Amino acid sequence: MSRTLSVGPLSIGVAGALLLSSLSAAPAVAAGGDPVTPVITLAAAPTSVDPEHPTAAISGKVTARETGAALPGVPVDLSTSWGDVTDATTGDDGSFTATLSPTGEQGPVPVTAHVVAAEGHSAGQSEPVYVAVRRGTPEVTLKADRSKVDEGQPVTFTGTVAHKGTPLANLPLTLDSSRFSCGNGYIHPVRLKTDANGEYRHTAKALCGTDYTVVTAGRGFYESGRSAALPLAVRQRSVLSLSASLSAYGEFNASGGITVPTTSQSMNGKKVVLEHSYDGKTGWKAAKTLTVKDDHYFSTKFRVNNSGHWRVRFAGDASVMPATSPVRKTWRWNTRMSKISVSPKSVRKNRYTTVRGTLTRYWPKLGRHSAYGGKKIRVIFRFKGKKTWYHAGWATTDGKGRYTRKLRAYGDGYFAAVFAGTSDTWASETPNDGYVNTYSLRGPGDASPLTVFSVQPPPNLP
Repeated sequence: MSRTLSVGPLSIGVAGALLLSSLSAAPAVAAGGDPVTPVITLAAAPTSVDPEHPTAAISGKVTARETGAALPGVPVDLSTSWGDVTDATTGDDGSFTATLSPTGEQGPVPVTAHVVAAEGHSAGQSEPVYVAVRRGTPEVTLKADRSKVDEGQPVTFTGTVAHKGTPLANLPLTLDSSRFSCGNGYIHPVRLKTDANGEYRHTAKALCGTDYTVVTAGRGFYESGRSAALPLAVRQRSVLSLSASLSAYGEFNASGGITVPTTSQSMNGKKVVLEHSYDGKTGWKAAKTLTVKDDHYFSTKFRVNNSGHWRVRFAGDASVMPATSPVRKTWRWNTRMSKISVSPKSVRKNRYTTVRGTLTRYWPKLGRHSAYGGKKIRVIFRFKGKKTWYHAGWATTDGKGRYTRKLRAYGDGYFAAVFAGTSDTWASETPNDGYVNTYSLRGPGDASPLTVFSVQPPPNLP
């Protein structure tokens, strides 16, 4: 006896119900019992991603090509080239949903679905669906704790990196300069990263005036960002050199140069001040203002009558820092000559007379003047009524600083003595002229064998 099953207003037999159930649960099989071929369709929503919406839903459906029936319970393997996408399994109606998470660095991003062959169906693959990537550009700020600085002083750079008000943490960036080098120095790019608040900080020593910028690395959903240029004015370091010499007769010579090593800029027309100090430590006084010529050089000469120490100082200006040269010592010890004596004071012409005198110098260990032996003394002669001095002869001081020289008297006139000084003593001369009188007239052709000597006055020492 057959039974019936009531379904709503309909009633069917049990055998019919079992047959209907069997037909609905049976897999979609192609005619002849062969496995069906899966057809996979894909769609993306939204069709583009950006920093604020970094993921997209990938939906699809798997059906049998031969019958159009849905294929439920089929594992679907989804893949992409640039990012991650989850796998899925079809539901009762053959549909599935997955999540795409692109890296954001490239786009559009392709997504493809694959079905592995299993009982009742063969393998299948979908056509790719593409999701566009819209990258954001970071807003980058840059500032420094000062806009003007001297070369070598520290400057601290700070700034932020954000996108639409959201800080970008752990983002690589580069602090760079518009100048590759400053003279012999190089300005190297500095690699940094933002902290958890999207901020960065770096302290560096200023090398030369330039514009700084910060450039962020393109990463993820963000393009490379760039700050506005930040100008930094740097007053360059200058270097002064000085050489100085002082002759025994008080002629002082100074020369040197001023350079800017970092930028090698010309210093033409700049003013430097030559200063003098007795002890080289205190009491510096300006002696002369010099003008720089030929890009870097200066020189001068003049007479002085005292020993001491010298330096050159540059006061600095808006572009170059102040500088002071090394101190140079020009030191000479005082010498003294006694009055010259002539004996006899009256002789026959062309006969001999004797000149005498002493030479002393200041000895710092003794703290006073004492004999200066072993030094050459030049004796000179001037005819009465004339201005020209002639070399008469040499004498050498003994251990007590005394010198004696027997010389011919070629006519009425004056003897004097001159000491030319040494590497560390001043020149000096006798404070008087020793007069000699000759009492016979010079005959025709009786010329003096003396040679002309140009007298250079020693310094006016105290």
